[in-house]
Amino acid sequence: MHTHSARQTLWLADDGLILRHDYVAEVVGRWAHGAHFWLDYQDVRGVPIALRRRVHARVGERVLSAVVLDARFGSARFGPRFA
Repeated sequence: MHTHSARQTLWLADDGLILRHDYVAEVVGRWAHGAHFWLDYQDVRGVPIALRRRVHARVGERVLSAVVLDARFGSARFGPRFA
């Protein structure tokens, strides 16, 4: 499976949704430690989709104020292929 790094940490909410995903973006460099937050979930036919992703630099488990990525997606929907 293609992924960010061999070792990753997921932080889950009580309902099982991903809140935070910690990893090292090895393709960028061994120094690229990120805390990836999954926000603004929308229910699409029973599937929760995070419409906002925000990645902060981190040291250990400590999240720094530096924002590396802030992505916002429009409303989610399944196309006819998944109907």
